[in-house]
Amino acid sequence: MNIHLVAIPLVSLLLLKGVLTLFRHLHSDLRSVQGPRAARWTLGWYTWKVSQGSFEHVNRDLHKKYGSVVRYAPNRYSFSDLKAVKVIYGLGTSFPKSPWYIPWGNPGDNNLFNERSLAKHAHDRKQYQSTYSMSSLVNYEAFVDECAKLLKNRLSKLYAAGQAVDMHHWFQCYAFDVIGMITYGKRLGFLDKGEDVGNVINALGEILGYSTIVGIVFPTLHNIIVPVMNFFAGSKGQGGAYITAFPRRGSVKRSQIPKLWSWMTATPRRSRF
Repeated sequence: MNIHLVAIPLVSLLLLKGVLTLFRHLHSDLRSVQGPRAARWTLGWYTWKVSQGSFEHVNRDLHKKYGSVVRYAPNRYSFSDLKAVKVIYGLGTSFPKSPWYIPWGNPGDNNLFNERSLAKHAHDRKQYQSTYSMSSLVNYEAFVDECAKLLKNRLSKLYAAGQAVDMHHWFQCYAFDVIGMITYGKRLGFLDKGEDVGNVINALGEILGYSTIVGIVFPTLHNIIVPVMNFFAGSKGQGGAYITAFPRRGSVKRSQIPKLWSWMTATPRRSRF
């Protein structure tokens, strides 16, 4: 194959993209918004900073330097004005979620977090309001207390033995067992030895990294990437599919499932979703 047959179209596409980016910048009403120089032209600066894991500190410093509105990528802006929070995130907002949210769910199976349709999100949220009301949450208090007592016991033993304690890991174990108690009526076993049962904590970490970066760079390819990843991962799946299937691989018994699960299974699927 003649290398020029490939190189010429690629170079042409890059030049075209550069011209379009320059044109949009020169004719944008927001071209006066300040930020890092590289952030004006490419996603590379933002992607690199996010991948380092401390963009919240970087963003705070940007606002200290540039003011209440900062450009952190082409056509992407951060606001530090409290008045803007209500306008952007408040109930009844007309701002839909950006494509960044697409990778935060399994393809074709949106959730409350990654649902971008304002109407559907409002509809779905109403289906769960009573479940997470204060009167409902009080019913789960005993499950939380049981796990809290076990966590205290585990940490006390580690302290008595003079061992270093990774609080981040132990609180993750605590959270998973609380969720197991509330949802399935039994702990999932994370607090027994502080072990990552079924490698779920690690899988969750992989999801967070994947969804964050893919959401920035190419969110629309998520529906293609995930099926391919799951195909090569085999029957257990990868990422979200792996975690979703985790309870089915365990010994959860539906007879032990409390109010939350009973309510969800008793509610017709059409009204829930």
